[in-house]
Amino acid sequence: MVKKFAIAAVAALALPMASHALEIGVQGTYWMPTFTADLAIKDAATFSATDDFDTDQKVGIPGARAFFGIGDHHISVSAQKAAYKGDYEGLNPISWGGTTILATTDGGEFKYDYTMIDATYQYDLLDLENFAAGFSFGPLFNLKYIDGTAEVAKTTAPAARETQDFTAPIPMVGLGLHIGILMDILEGRAQVAGIGYGPNRVIDGLAEVSVTPFPFLDVSVGYRIMQVKIDYSDVELDLNQTGPYAGLTVSF
Repeated sequence: MVKKFAIAAVAALALPMASHALEIGVQGTYWMPTFTADLAIKDAATFSATDDFDTDQKVGIPGARAFFGIGDHHISVSAQKAAYKGDYEGLNPISWGGTTILATTDGGEFKYDYTMIDATYQYDLLDLENFAAGFSFGPLFNLKYIDGTAEVAKTTAPAARETQDFTAPIPMVGLGLHIGILMDILEGRAQVAGIGYGPNRVIDGLAEVSVTPFPFLDVSVGYRIMQVKIDYSDVELDLNQTGPYAGLTVSF
């Protein structure tokens, strides 16, 4: 009887402590997505960055994420920066802004780079993380900020260059899931967020598994899908990036 009472007392004390658990950490990632993109200046013809230009389709993208959680509330901020470049293949004439590249006589190049920042808040609607093997999931709210530059250049005389900058703040909603096994030595995490309005559509989702070989250190591998279709700042962008990533996390 005494033993049962002691176990019940420990469990009763552990539950409120776990519900107010504090977590803080940082994660570094390296994403290796396949890249496809169609772009156009408003009221101009659309061209394909991957079909009309020999743009690199496999570019490694470094990223960083800082996160903070207390109880059922989780906040994270992440950032990544990517740069793509390609040479004109001469398949179709390209007219972008004031720059025209003719398929038969002209040479050209394409550049696209962007910085993306995500701020995410997640609330655990269901939290069963108080056991050796548990899970939690709940809604999340994400604000994605994309700051990019697209450039098309005609490299044969007379040379010409068209550069378009664009910024797009994109609010999104979604769901997040966490699974912990063996006191979170082995973990799984998945989240997806998106929004669609008018001609714009954004979907960003990922799934990863991680293992904790040493205290405070996690090694993870995952897969991420990002689709961005926006008509903003006179630039129409239809971008798809999908591929695996690896990450290293330090948390307390």
